[in-house]
Amino acid sequence: MARSRSGCFGSLIQLAGVLVLCGVVFLVFIAVFQPWGFYLGGTFHLIPYWQGWGTMRSKTGQKYVVLVSMWPGSPTRLGSAYLSGEGYVCTPKHERVRLRMNALMGRHLGRNTDGEAISVHMYGRSAPLSQDPSRRPSIDFRGRWSGNSLVMTDVGSISQAFLLDGSVNRGHLPAARDTLPITMIAGTMSRFEAACRAMR
Repeated sequence: MARSRSGCFGSLIQLAGVLVLCGVVFLVFIAVFQPWGFYLGGTFHLIPYWQGWGTMRSKTGQKYVVLVSMWPGSPTRLGSAYLSGEGYVCTPKHERVRLRMNALMGRHLGRNTDGEAISVHMYGRSAPLSQDPSRRPSIDFRGRWSGNSLVMTDVGSISQAFLLDGSVNRGHLPAARDTLPITMIAGTMSRFEAACRAMR
């Protein structure tokens, strides 16, 4: 029994070592090929990662709270800076919708992202064996970094993605309308959740 426990413990140590090595290799890759990842939001941080949230209000008064988390992804063939991530939207119906996210910035970025243009695409996660390939809701933002914030507009996608009562639109998509502004400030999931609760 003692040998078995010792062997299991040794395997765990080896696994931990492999995970640490993979993490170091990842950070070195980012440092060499995507150094801007350590400066998302204009300041240096050891982990190449940025998270922020903001609120937006439709022309009919409906309020949405949006959270995005992003990190450097695989470079595109065109050389644009690519980011992967995930996001959440709190709807006027008090539902929290989890989304996948990807984003694009320009080519040949410097270390400071301040003022850089960025486009963000967020889309729903298809359920296993789902017959609906639409990945709704689908939301798009366009804007720029401003210090440690993203100043953006939704290019009319909120009015397409959600019905007037705030539920996800699963039917016919109307023409985009009501381009809405949103400023996402750097912040934690807990602050996002507090903003969601305040809507109730």
